[in-house]
Amino acid sequence: MDVRRDIGGVGVAAVLPSAVTVSRAAHQMATRKRSELKEHLAEEYLPGWKERGVVSAFVTDNAANMKKAFEDHTRVSCACHNLNLVVGHALGATALRDPAYAALARQIAVCKSLVSLVKRKGLNHLLEKSLKQQVDTRWNSLLTMIRSVLEALPELRSQERFAQPDVSDLVDQLSRSQLHALIDLLQPFEMASEQLSAARYSTLHLVVPAKERLMRSLSVKADDTFAIKRLKESLRRLLDEKFILDDEHFMAAALWPPHRHFRGMQTVSQAKVRQVHQSLEEEARYQLNGAPQVQEMMMNGFIET
Repeated sequence: MDVRRDIGGVGVAAVLPSAVTVSRAAHQMATRKRSELKEHLAEEYLPGWKERGVVSAFVTDNAANMKKAFEDHTRVSCACHNLNLVVGHALGATALRDPAYAALARQIAVCKSLVSLVKRKGLNHLLEKSLKQQVDTRWNSLLTMIRSVLEALPELRSQERFAQPDVSDLVDQLSRSQLHALIDLLQPFEMASEQLSAARYSTLHLVVPAKERLMRSLSVKADDTFAIKRLKESLRRLLDEKFILDDEHFMAAALWPPHRHFRGMQTVSQAKVRQVHQSLEEEARYQLNGAPQVQEMMMNGFIET
């Protein structure tokens, strides 16, 4: 957590009485059940936060144990985890069994085989840029793998040290145009996750604009192949299903001057804009009338009167 107050950050010492992060404190406990860990930590630290007038909310993935642990607290679903779910479902092994994706599925499979083979033969260190294998639990790793293969293709095709029958056979099966199409499809997701996972500033207000940009990037183009069109449709559907926008996301975006009125956002209805503005007005009136939490913060010296 950032300790610089000038950008609205808050230091660990300011919110945890013992200046220990929740993840570090979890290692000190005997139980291995995550839901019990989170429940215990919430019980241990939340009273201290409330006494100091700290408003707390938790950002977690959508795992059932996380939902259970924080069911009595304000919990916001992690946008980056949700993006990873979207890509994982759209381009996972089950989805790629669809005959419509046969050519793209083959390219992904060949990339995986090539990376494994080059590493197994001890050739990876000979490349100017090494090949990277996909790791399901690592964000954007499919894109990282495809990009690394595409960048290494000139070397793999031209240099004699890579002219081995099994390597050449895989290299010959790769299509630059199809790899480029996959990269173009996945790059906006990488950009969004990098922006939303920034460590030194709040990103809650960026979630709604990020979804808008992703939806725009998935608009079907005249030169898209049938498979890419189908993938874009699948990704758009999954974004609606799994990239959930909570009221907190909309309110944060509305408080950010560039997007106060959500102008140009096709994914946000005017009815939603009115609802968000009304919620903010009600919250402002509540705070101005002396919300209990505000009064407590004044008494504790966190807000000047």
